[in-house]
Formats: sequence, C-alpha cells, structure tokens
Amino acid sequence: MEAMIRKQTYISSRQNKMIKKKAMMEGTTEAEIIRRAIDNYLENEMLDEDPLLGIIAITDKEPFDGSSKHDRYIYICAPRRRMQKNESM
Repeated sequence: MEAMIRKQTYISSRQNKMIKKKAMMEGTTEAEIIRRAIDNYLENEMLDEDPLLGIIAITDKEPFDGSSKHDRYIYICAPRRRMQKNESM
C-alpha cells in the first residue's frame, strides 16, 4: 500500500452523512470512500483537460478512420463532447 499523507478539511453535515452511509453500506472506512472520490474526480478532470485521453471515450464506437484523421477527432470532436458533457451537469 502506498504511504498515506494526512490532510484535514471541513465538509458539510450533508457530505458527512453521505460518506458515513456509503462506508457503512460498503463495509469500508470513511477515509477509503473519500480517497476513492478524490481519485475519481481527479481522473475525470484529467480526461476533460487532455484531448488525447478524451479520445479514449469514443474509441468503442468511432472513429474508424482515426489513424488518418486523428487531428480532427482530438482537436474538434473531443472538445465538443467535453462542452456537451459540461452543459448537461
């Protein structure tokens, strides 16, 4: 297991209740729930910021001509998908 670094922060009572409930349901610690949430958030942020990583999300459907038109998919299509995703939030 990777060495852990202690961080302190404040959370709302709503967040506290949700973390406690999820930890109890999964039979794990609250700290583990928080670590997973942080990892999930950071991974999603990296996908949103890096067009090369963002193209991974579309490879199972399209493009079939990605080797020849990769610039189009990375710099035109991927940013559009990120904008659509952000608008739906």
